[in-house]
Amino acid sequence: MRTIEKEEAPLSWRRHAQKSGAYKDYKELDEARNALLREQGNLCCFCMQRINLRNMKIAHWDPQSSSKGRTMDWGNVMGACLGGDRERHAVKHCDTAQGNKPIKVNPADRTQRCERLIQYGADGHIGSMDPAIHADLDETLNLNNEYLKRRRRAILDALRTRLEKCVPGGGHWPPEVFEQELKKWEQRDKQGMFREYCQVAIYWLEKQLRRRKRAT
Repeated sequence: MRTIEKEEAPLSWRRHAQKSGAYKDYKELDEARNALLREQGNLCCFCMQRINLRNMKIAHWDPQSSSKGRTMDWGNVMGACLGGDRERHAVKHCDTAQGNKPIKVNPADRTQRCERLIQYGADGHIGSMDPAIHADLDETLNLNNEYLKRRRRAILDALRTRLEKCVPGGGHWPPEVFEQELKKWEQRDKQGMFREYCQVAIYWLEKQLRRRKRAT
C-alpha cells in the first residue's frame, strides 16, 4: 500500500457533485475510473496488484452506507481491484472484503503516509505496529490471504535473484546497488504505471539500505 497523490476530480464528477447529485446517479463512471488509474499508476489502492478499466471498482474509503455526505467527495474515492467479487468461490479481499466496515488506514490521506505505518515480511506477510491498522490489513481487507502473500513473496524472490545475477556477492551488495534499484521501483514507466506490488520492493530495499549505511 502506498500514498495516493490525489488530483482534481474529473469535470463530470465536479459538475455532478455541485448539483448535489447522488453517487448512484453518476453516469460517467469510466471517466472517474480513468482518473483514478492515472492517480494510482494502475495499482489497486489496497493490495497494489495491476488494475485497468475493466477489472476495477470505485472504492469509498469512508463506506457509502456511513458517509452519505461523502459519496461524491473525490478525496474519499480510490480505485480498487475486484477482490474476488466476480468469482463465486474466490477469497474476498480489498474493497470487496471491506464492505461497509470502516478502516483507519487510508492511502488517500497524504498526512497519514500509510507506507510509513506498514511492514512486509520475507514470507509476503503485511502488517503494522499500529493495532488498528494491523486489523485493517489482516482482517477487514484480508491482505494476508495466501494468494496475495504468494504474489508479494514472489516480488522479493525475483528482486533478490536479479540483484545476485547483476551484482554477484552473496547478498553483500554496497549501498549504491540498493539506491539505484530503489529509483526504478519508485518511478512510473512511460505509460504512467507503477510496478505491481512496488511498495513491497521499496520497503525491502530501504531496509537493506539503512542496514548497509549503519554498518559503514
